[in-house]
Order: sequence, then structure tokens, then C-alpha cells
Amino acid sequence: MRRATAFFLTVFIFVCSFAFVSDVEAYDTLSVYLDGNQLYFDVPPCVINNTTLVPVRTVLEAMGAIVSWDAGMHMTVASKNGTVVWIGENIPAMSVEKNGYSYKLNFGMNPYVINGRILVPIRPLAEAFGLSVSWNSYSRSVYLYSFPDQSYANVVYNQSY
Repeated sequence: MRRATAFFLTVFIFVCSFAFVSDVEAYDTLSVYLDGNQLYFDVPPCVINNTTLVPVRTVLEAMGAIVSWDAGMHMTVASKNGTVVWIGENIPAMSVEKNGYSYKLNFGMNPYVINGRILVPIRPLAEAFGLSVSWNSYSRSVYLYSFPDQSYANVVYNQSY
């Protein structure tokens, strides 16, 4: 009797552990497109607290930035066309140096580290390098455009990212 009770209690705890919902939306995958080309990630983008997060390196390299990791400072450093950004593991903002000016762009949250990849909100990251960002809630897709005059047809702006 004692063994059966322990077994059922163990099964009950195991089943209940899946009943709790985290703040990460696990349904449907997100797609990210840069100038019409889909980006593929080893750690998929996700939505956390209603914010779309993407792995930093993949997006930066796709847009042509030179990306490095400063292990001593736990920071990603990226540069392209005179713009340099520093993104720290546990810092809710990134530092940007552009056209001789330095400033910070707030993420509104700390970056997440998932499977060794830093994920940050896509909008401030893309806009630091001059990209336009839009969201299509029906396809759950983020569209990044290098040129501001790109078409935004079928884009629905109803989510923070």
C-alpha cells in the first residue's frame, strides 16, 4: 500500500508540474525575416512578457554586422558602418555609439540567456542599426527592412516587441 501511494504521488507531482504556465509563449514558432529572407536560429525566437526576443548573433550577422563576444565583460559587441553596440548578459539596455554620439537603448527587461545564446527584444536591436521593424500577428512573424520604404502590407501592429 505504501509503495502504491508513493507511486501515485510521484505520478501526480510529475503531471502537475506540466500544468503551470510560464511567461514564455510556447505555442507556434515565430519567424523572422530580413528584407524578405527568413532567418534560421539554433535557439528559436520567443515571446516573453509580450515581447519578441531573438538570438543576438544570428540577427546581427544576417544584417552584415561584425559580431564578437567579450568573455571578460560577458558582452556581445557588434559593429557595422560606424555603429557599435554593446549588449550585456544581465543589463536591461544596450550601449550604442553612432555618428560620434553615445547613448543607451532600454530593452525594458534583462536579456535572456537560453542554451548559451543571448536573446534580446528585436525592435531596439534592429533600430540601432537603422532597420525598420514590423509584426504580423496572424503569421507570428517579425519583418526587418533595411530600407524604410519597404512595403508593410498585411502587417498588424498589436504587440510590443
